[in-house]
Formats: sequence, structure tokens, C-alpha cells
Amino acid sequence: MNPGFKKPLEEFLREGDEDYIGLWQIIGRVSTVLNLDERKLTISDTDKLWRGIQEFITLMLNNGFEAVDLAPEGKCKAWPDQNPAAVIAEIKKLWIERKGDVGSDIWFHKLPTA
Repeated sequence: MNPGFKKPLEEFLREGDEDYIGLWQIIGRVSTVLNLDERKLTISDTDKLWRGIQEFITLMLNNGFEAVDLAPEGKCKAWPDQNPAAVIAEIKKLWIERKGDVGSDIWFHKLPTA
């Protein structure tokens, strides 16, 4: 794990108790940790950012989050396959279909702890 991901993960674990986490938030935090300017990404930077996003999403899924679609009345519906590889593949598919305009459409929900 990238040691810089520890603090953002802890913040999302706290925030996830009260709200959903959007992909746009993940992109912002990963960009900051990797010292990338989202407005001026080179091809190399984009590759580095994508690898970081994949690593961070895997961390989230392994730490009590699930990928979801938002539903009416503040509810959500979990994606059918929560395996990190499947979630990342779905994000990549949506990213390509929507030409990168997915940051506010992909969400993560923290599962309640017993």
C-alpha cells in the first residue's frame, strides 16, 4: 500500500459513517497523494493516477466499502460483484463509455459494522 493512502482512507472511513464517497473525491485525494495536478495531466501522469485509483479503490473495498448506485430517498443499491477487479473493470467500462465524465456517478457506501 502506498503509505500516503493511509490518511485519506481513515478520513473516508469516518466520512462514510454519514455519507457516500464519490469517485470524484477519490480522484482528488489520490491526485494529492501522488502530487499530480488534475488540470495538467500528461499521459504518464494519467497512467500513474489510474494505477493509484485502482489501488485506493481496492483498499476501500477491503476496508468495509462497497460500490453502489444511488437510489431515491438517500438509499443505494450495491453493484452485483464487489470483487475489486470487477469493480475496477466496471469503472473503466463506464469511464470509456462516458468519456471520463463519471466522477459524480460512481459512489461507495461504507457497510455498517457489527
